[in-house]
Amino acid sequence: HLLGMKTAQNIGDLGAMAMTHVRVVTLVLLLMGATSHANRLVEIEDSEQRVRTTVEVLSSHASRLTGYSGSEHAAGWIHDQLVDLDLGTVHQETLAVTVPIEIGGHSRLHLLDEGRDLTIYGLWPNGPRTTTTGPQGLSGPLVYLGHGEYEEFDGRRLDGSIALMEFDSWDHWLRAASLGAVAVVFIAPDEATYRETLDKSTLEPVNIPRFWIDAKQGNELRRRLREPEDQLSVRLDSRMDWQEVSAWNLWVEIAGSDSLLAEDRIVVQAYYDGVAATPSLAPSAESASSAAALLEVARHLRDHPPERTVLVLFTGAHFQALSGVVDFLNRHMRTHKHYVKQMTEPLPTKLFISLDLSTKTDQLGIWNNTYDFGLKRFFVPFGRRFTRYAEEVGPILGRDSTGVLVNGISPIRGMDWSTFVP
Repeated sequence: HLLGMKTAQNIGDLGAMAMTHVRVVTLVLLLMGATSHANRLVEIEDSEQRVRTTVEVLSSHASRLTGYSGSEHAAGWIHDQLVDLDLGTVHQETLAVTVPIEIGGHSRLHLLDEGRDLTIYGLWPNGPRTTTTGPQGLSGPLVYLGHGEYEEFDGRRLDGSIALMEFDSWDHWLRAASLGAVAVVFIAPDEATYRETLDKSTLEPVNIPRFWIDAKQGNELRRRLREPEDQLSVRLDSRMDWQEVSAWNLWVEIAGSDSLLAEDRIVVQAYYDGVAATPSLAPSAESASSAAALLEVARHLRDHPPERTVLVLFTGAHFQALSGVVDFLNRHMRTHKHYVKQMTEPLPTKLFISLDLSTKTDQLGIWNNTYDFGLKRFFVPFGRRFTRYAEEVGPILGRDSTGVLVNGISPIRGMDWSTFVP
């Protein structure tokens, strides 16, 4: 048993819970308090309601990106839930990362002829270049360029313009920039995809501020700019600074109940911060599902003590190059001689299980962290074990076991993880 559960039924319960709420599990072999008492999970009996409450609480702020209020609130709230579970000492470790902070929480689009301001949000920086426009702002005619197809540019004067474009336009904003546009405002789509989001910034310091405007205001502007000769005089005002901020890792260790197996430590980890194309507008309800599931795992382990020692870990700064989990490894788990003397509290670990969850599917996917065939052999038994779990849990969920689990450790018919992640 991975966690040393005393009965097969306990593993089945845990598997059923995971199958319901979890999409992706990555297996990696490694050999604050001060929040309100409202929404205390310990007082909620229904597991589905607890998960819903966690997602709602964590996504209740405008942004959960590291450095914004939502991230600090999430860390404090999760700390309180772990204390309520009474699993043991809740450890809190601080690390520093650098992130783009939009001053004032948003930017502004001024309609100069009307004396009216519209709220907009700066997009992720182009490399180091943020959306800052300077004290005088950035002025020009606002022109509508649709999805950025070249035929949509016909008859429109782009030099010195501020382009209004549909968000689902790939990287065609670069076309507008190459023809003279000095900034771009994207209209929020009905649904944004990960791929489209990646296309809205570059790693190069391209000097083109880009912004997001909500659909209602964006649609109004689109209606007024349908014809090539239609223009609106506007000014953009934005300030986004790179700032060093704090993030926190939270962990609690549940001692194993078996005198022999207790030395085998297992870490189960999830991140609690969020991310979006717009740093100051990232409530990130979707990515809150990882932390929600891990809180349920913690509760399950409280009620069903494991034979092996389990460390439950919530990491911050996930979307800053995995800084949270890297900091934890540096403090506790590096075994290379270069790092071992730098560890502050060694925590020898047999297995590291990372939850990276999403909705819109009830499949469970398992992957490992290496392409090295010399190491992948260590993960193959886990793939087989989870396949057996799927055969047990599938009927409980009314599902064919082949549709419940995606085994990415030993890919079936050559379909690795990239086949299943959009």
